[in-house]
Amino acid sequence: MNTTDTSSAKTWATAISTNESNGRKIIFRYIKEFRPDFQLMEQPDRVILMWKYQSEQGMPQLEERERMDQMEDALEPLLLKDNFASLALVSTGENLREWIYYAKSEYEFIKNVLI
Repeated sequence: MNTTDTSSAKTWATAISTNESNGRKIIFRYIKEFRPDFQLMEQPDRVILMWKYQSEQGMPQLEERERMDQMEDALEPLLLKDNFASLALVSTGENLREWIYYAKSEYEFIKNVLI
């Protein structure tokens, strides 16, 4: 997983939420502080990518987590080009990883990144 500060983030943070009924955790990695030059108006569309997986503990197995990280790393240069999109939040737990991006255009995000 890329941890360099090449995105719109000035500061990243993590938080953990625990489900009281089953003890499972969800881990959140999010932009705590955007760079001073970040303008949300330039990336008004929110795009959410979801990766469902199966695990008795609710967290992905090592191989699957590595594939998730590889996908995230592969998307990064496409999104940084022309300041097209910014990753704002990644959550992992309860058999689901979600990436939340802010993008200039949802349609263009799908067209240029996912197709």
